[in-house]
Amino acid sequence: MSEASVAWHMDHIYLMVNQLHKALKYSDETNYIAESSTTRDYVFNSNTLPRGRVTAPEIVSPPKNVTINTLQMHYDEALATAEKMPLLAENKHFKHPILGTMNRDETIQFLNIHTEHHLKIIRDILEK
Repeated sequence: MSEASVAWHMDHIYLMVNQLHKALKYSDETNYIAESSTTRDYVFNSNTLPRGRVTAPEIVSPPKNVTINTLQMHYDEALATAEKMPLLAENKHFKHPILGTMNRDETIQFLNIHTEHHLKIIRDILEK
């Protein structure tokens, strides 16, 4: 299952939205070059991420003991950020260490898959 708490997974989701928005926002769309990636194609076509394969980078890895205040702050920011993300230029982009460079729309698709991945883990934790 997961050694992390429900709060950790929730905060991780919010941190991902916030950090990827920043990465897109500050990228130079004139430098975007579309890439193909068989791993990304698999993830996007299956709409799933395998469990236990990747460790979250430190910047989007919450502490073990997430406070309700921190969770609320990151949630509020993610909610506002999620509304702004589709308004960015299409070729704003970020480079994922495994899935490669993704433009705005691919990043949004990845965030949807990533969020659902963690929501499934949360549901499993709560079911137990």
